[in-house]
Amino acid sequence: MLRVLIVAERRDGDLHPISLELIAAGRKLIQEQDGYIDAALLGHEVSSLAEGLLSRGVNTVYLVESPLLADYTTDAYVNTMSRLIGLSNPEIVLMGQTTIGRDLAPRLAFRLNTAVAMDCINLELDALSGALIARR
Repeated sequence: MLRVLIVAERRDGDLHPISLELIAAGRKLIQEQDGYIDAALLGHEVSSLAEGLLSRGVNTVYLVESPLLADYTTDAYVNTMSRLIGLSNPEIVLMGQTTIGRDLAPRLAFRLNTAVAMDCINLELDALSGALIARR
């Protein structure tokens, strides 16, 4: 069973539009197999945004609230996300091509000793191997 984790971002007190695009991308990846789309939502006093993710088809929202996460800081987000990924064990993590995603993705890949594909406009799974194919 494929588990896709999206990193939900917020802007001006609401979900960033990229979060909704990531849900759609995750849904496309799991459409031919049983799978789940989960979301990581980090911040301070952001629990009200979790319902918006669930109502759009996310199975589980991993909500991490702390005053230290009110604003994006590299160290706090990398530490929190690496632990969250270790606990949730997704096969694929999707992040937006935003300032946060561009900073966070390669650092997490290094920390977790895995690959990162950036600047992708199309993602698909190979039916035979299950490999993720990222196209630019």
